[in-house]
Amino acid sequence: MRGSGLALGFAQLREPTTRRGSAPEIGRAVIADAQLIALSRESRAAAIEALYGAYKSRIYTFLLRLLADPELADDLTQDVFTKAYQALGTLTNE
Repeated sequence: MRGSGLALGFAQLREPTTRRGSAPEIGRAVIADAQLIALSRESRAAAIEALYGAYKSRIYTFLLRLLADPELADDLTQDVFTKAYQALGTLTNE
């Protein structure tokens, strides 16, 4: 299979690094998932603000690279956070 050999080649070229994500922040404090869930129960607006601040640029950059259209990437980024806001009430500790 040609496709799987190509994927294996790319996997071998990639350096084995640990990528650090940025967790949502409130002020300067980084909050864990459990804290975000608790925050979403108290204030969905504060929870989505923390998520937006932490992940907006990553999501937008990913979509921009994928789509090569700044307006569409911006629209889809907003859609992502609209859906995240709607889903905040369904979060559980699991």
